[in-house]
Amino acid sequence: MQSWPKTDFHLHATFHRLGTPQAEMTVPNIVQRCEALGYEAIGIVEHLNLTPKHPLRCLEELVASFRQTRSTIKLYVGAELDIFRDALPLDEARALKERLGLDYYLGSVHDCVTAIADLDAYLAAYHRRLMFIVTEVDLVDAIAHPWTFGHSLARRGIIPRWRFGDVPSAMLVDLAHAAAAHGKAIEINRNAAADFVDLAYRAFVGLLRDLGVRLAIGSDAHYMKDVGGTTAQEALLQEMGVPPRQIWLPGR
Repeated sequence: MQSWPKTDFHLHATFHRLGTPQAEMTVPNIVQRCEALGYEAIGIVEHLNLTPKHPLRCLEELVASFRQTRSTIKLYVGAELDIFRDALPLDEARALKERLGLDYYLGSVHDCVTAIADLDAYLAAYHRRLMFIVTEVDLVDAIAHPWTFGHSLARRGIIPRWRFGDVPSAMLVDLAHAAAAHGKAIEINRNAAADFVDLAYRAFVGLLRDLGVRLAIGSDAHYMKDVGGTTAQEALLQEMGVPPRQIWLPGR
């Protein structure tokens, strides 16, 4: 029987960003910590967009550090590609992926999460963006943290409430079938942990499982204290009977 793979493909080497660098979040430090925690494979990323905090040279420096790092575990390097807000043109992102030899792109929706107060309008706008990434952006390998921003918006009073069950089931079915058809992985992110008990979330994961959609595990760690934050995701997927072969690895 295949053993459960302990992975995390959403680790930010925030040492390399401008404005708010985290001194401890270097590639070697992250790798060392993950080795100690027993990971089998990890992926190190940073945001790729046109904001001043993430100039291209930061990703270039990250990749250079990655190439010099050796480990007993499988190492991958990628980037979290912002598709809408301050987005790098996709043809440039394609050329950059080849030039830097990136193993994967996470595709993220970061816009439209602070400007739409009406819950139904927010849900519709967010869903449209997710579907665009899945169906139109072939560069993206995995969809990062889908539907995780609702808790933050509700805490800040931007939307009246957040329950994963508020997402219309038709949207979740559309997303799952599109991911299966287009070969996109769906990330199970630490920031969705509060939803793991929600029957609607579990039904969504069950549908992804049944359709054979690859599931990426991500901590979304920006700080060293969050490295290793994949226990809840692993427990959920094992409890729900997701087979080890369905856990996403770049290039598989």
